[in-house]
Formats: sequence, structure tokens, C-alpha cells
Amino acid sequence: MKMFTSWFDQGLYCEAEKLGAQIVSIRRQQLGPKNAETLAVMSKLGSTWELQGKYVDSESLQTQVFDCRRESLGNQHLDTLSALLALARSWRQLRRYSDAEAAQRQVIEGRKLTLGELHKDTIGAMGHLATILDDLGRQKEAEAAKIHVFEARKKVLGEKDPATIRAMGTLASAWYRQGRYEEAEALGSEALELGKQVAGP
Repeated sequence: MKMFTSWFDQGLYCEAEKLGAQIVSIRRQQLGPKNAETLAVMSKLGSTWELQGKYVDSESLQTQVFDCRRESLGNQHLDTLSALLALARSWRQLRRYSDAEAAQRQVIEGRKLTLGELHKDTIGAMGHLATILDDLGRQKEAEAAKIHVFEARKKVLGEKDPATIRAMGTLASAWYRQGRYEEAEALGSEALELGKQVAGP
């Protein structure tokens, strides 16, 4: 499993895919198809396929993982919500935007109840929702979500955290696409300066 994760993290997806498929097969035989360790590798393999553009395969595997986790752990368990998040990503890649949005909202509400509104995973899920809303052409809703993400990250992490700076840049890009060039320039310049301070020029 360590080698599989290492190859995945390095972006060696072809190598990771082959090893991941072998591990899934072995764990299914030894531990069963619904075992938590089996499901963890299946989810990682699904993510590997997604990053290779194999969206149909990824969606099929992530659906299996989600169904098993929901059956054994319930709808609100963090592992179930993580599986639903992965499934929402697959649906977005397949342009099933309405399904992806509904799933993403369920993840956000579940994480709010379990982790709290300002937990990094809850905020991250809101960022994913903003992307889906962009896909749907609902720019005002997407903008509101991006503002929420930026303000939450700034409150929790501080303005010089890389995640906050990325959220600032994302919001500046949204304003640019809306033709709000002065606001976009001001916020983008601020993000650039903070990035230089944190990471260097």
C-alpha cells in the first residue's frame, strides 16, 4: 500500500494503477469486498483512474465504495461523506453537474454537523461546490461560495496561509470573468504580494 500511495503522490499514475488493481484483488479475496481496508484502496484506485481521464471506470468504483460505506457506516459518517465527495468529483467530470451539486451539498451539510462549519474539510467541500456552480453557469452563487471559502480560510488559517492565498486568487479570477476588472486587479495583486512573502518571488 505504501508503494501505491507513493507512486500516486508522485503522479506515476500508470504504475499506481497496476499496483492498486493488484492490491484491490488481493484484499477482496483475503478481507472481503466490503472491508474498510479494501474500500480504502478501491477509492484510491478510483482517484487514480479519474486523474488519468478514465471517468466512467472511476465513477463505477467510487459508486461501489460509497454504497458499501453508506450501508455499513450510515449517511453521516466521515468515511461515507468522503466517498460521496469522490463520487461527486467523478460526476462532475462526466458532466453530471446536477448530481454532483446535490452530492456536494450533502457532503457540506454532513461535515458541518460532524466537524463544524469552519473545519478545513468543510471549507474545502464548499470550494468544490463553487467549481460545480461555475460549471452550471451560476456565477453569482459560485461567487458567494468563493467569498465564503476565502473569508473562512482567512479566519481559520490567516491571510498568509497558502490555502487562503489560493482562495483569494480564485475569487479574483471570478471577478475578472464577470468584468469587474478593478476589483479583480486589486485582489489579485494582493494575492501576488502575499504569495511572494510566503513563497518568495
